[in-house]
Amino acid sequence: MVGEGRQPLREGADILAAGRSVGRLTSGNYSPMRERGIGLALVDADAQLLDGDAVSVVQRGRSLAATLVRPPLWPPRVEE
Repeated sequence: MVGEGRQPLREGADILAAGRSVGRLTSGNYSPMRERGIGLALVDADAQLLDGDAVSVVQRGRSLAATLVRPPLWPPRVEE
């Protein structure tokens, strides 16, 4: 997953979609190459989320916008 800002994504943060918990970050940090926070997460398959779907990452009492992206996170995919 890729955050919408420079805030690092952190291990243990909850992942929300449509207001309900759908997963948890297993690792994360700031990516100097993407200039964004990035993270790996376990997401419930029953949530039926797709690559590119918007989610929220809740960490330290704040909700951060993020996008689900299948690995690898680098290089960024080029939109055709």
